[in-house]
Amino acid sequence: MPTRPSRKRPREAESTEEESLLEVSNPVAPTSENRRRDRLMEEQRQSGNGEQQANAAAVVHERQAETEQRNDPDNQVRTEPPAPAGRPEEQIRQRRESTPARAMNPLGNWEEFARALLNARPAVPTYGGADHEDPAKYLRRCDDYVTTYNLAAADQVSTLQEGLTGEAKSWWSCYRVMEVDYAKFKELLRSRWDSPGTRTALLTKLYGDKQGAMESVGTFLENKYRLFQRLRPNDSEAEKISTITSLLRPSIRRFVKLQHVQDYAALFSQAIDAERDEEEERAEERELNERRPDKNERGPPRCWRCPDARHYSRDCPKKPAPTENWRKAEDAAPSVPQK
Repeated sequence: MPTRPSRKRPREAESTEEESLLEVSNPVAPTSENRRRDRLMEEQRQSGNGEQQANAAAVVHERQAETEQRNDPDNQVRTEPPAPAGRPEEQIRQRRESTPARAMNPLGNWEEFARALLNARPAVPTYGGADHEDPAKYLRRCDDYVTTYNLAAADQVSTLQEGLTGEAKSWWSCYRVMEVDYAKFKELLRSRWDSPGTRTALLTKLYGDKQGAMESVGTFLENKYRLFQRLRPNDSEAEKISTITSLLRPSIRRFVKLQHVQDYAALFSQAIDAERDEEEERAEERELNERRPDKNERGPPRCWRCPDARHYSRDCPKKPAPTENWRKAEDAAPSVPQK
């Protein structure tokens, strides 16, 4: 049996026919073509608004950057404000236009940048030539510094000599004009600050120098203990405390011995307390002497004959008349010649 053709039309055909009929009957009614046209126009209008907003935001961003750059004479790097809205390409273009050249390169040029990296290196080891400073430890720090930062042979001494201070700097001033390598630098420093004669002189000072009358006990104890750590590091704590205590001022030494200290911290604390008490006693005595009048300003003493008067005994009106001395009268009488 032959198949009859279907009278149903496709849905698209029906919709197209309906739209054409609607367009004929009502030309104002929207069709698919009109809807596509309206949608395209809306997208263009939105795109135009976005570009206008992006351009306006870019102008504001540029003005803010110019104001900050004008107010900051050093052109320091600052935190950028939020990027304006828009397409990624537009954001990149606006950021490049609004970012100053110095902000892209904070140091202005690569020479300053390289110099800043070199200056970021930690400070060189320091040495001043004080009695308690150990030259051996200083030279070990110098070796570590040269190895860590891979200093060239020509730059080793010129770099390390900047760390010399005080007496060591004065001593090295005559060697600055000479071409001294690193090995010679270490040899010269050892011969000056770590020779056997120098160590002998320091040992004599360690066991012989006592605390001065006006020397602070804190400074004295610190210098002695540091000198012990350099010259006699293997001595026990009790030996160090006993030696240092014997070199204190007598007034402080008597007080410290009564406390029976066993370590450096206790010795330091007790000695500081003793010195503070001593200073307070001196201040009280000085204040008392200032209040006490001078002998020449007191005036005459109180008379024991005249309780209400002040005068010397020789000036007292109630003083009795002096009696004649019979021995003086006999001596004054003419002598009678004897038969």
